[in-house]
Amino acid sequence: MDADFDTSMSYVQSMLRNISVDHRHPIGVDFVRCGDVDTVGMALTADADVLHVMAHGSSTSAAGPTFSSSDGRVDFSLEQLRQQVAMLSRGVRASVVIADGCRTASPRWLRAFSDVIEGPATYIGTTVDVGWHEITVFGALFYGALFRPDLREGSDPENAADKAGAAYASLLGRRCPYRAHTLEPSS
Repeated sequence: MDADFDTSMSYVQSMLRNISVDHRHPIGVDFVRCGDVDTVGMALTADADVLHVMAHGSSTSAAGPTFSSSDGRVDFSLEQLRQQVAMLSRGVRASVVIADGCRTASPRWLRAFSDVIEGPATYIGTTVDVGWHEITVFGALFYGALFRPDLREGSDPENAADKAGAAYASLLGRRCPYRAHTLEPSS
């Protein structure tokens, strides 16, 4: 993984560990950094409250919406994930999905994720191209709002995304590119 990705991911990890210190119920976080598509697929369908994918997003691939590594060596399409879900009879179980890549809030991405989730999910995607700075700022604001230590069980994810978006716009002086949607599994 490239240095910018590693820096952003390390920041999110340390921030979550820091938030967890004061949290009534410690936040369990697993981070998967790998280029093996089978491992990526298994990580996407693992038990989790929040699935946060940090990668380049593209919907111009012949395979449809696709996550890609910065070095271009790994591509993982949601079509590949749909096939894996069908084979394993196990989909994305997280109740919150953050697709942290460029233009992942498009209708095509939303439909593709509806095909792979097991239950209702708050899906957060982006409306424009984003870089590591946007990813890091939004991540810090979102997780800070979601896992507020003064709340016993945390906050509602859609509300946390709205609060993070408002804070992002205020801090950076521009519209937040992240949008939350409630997704239902497709039939």
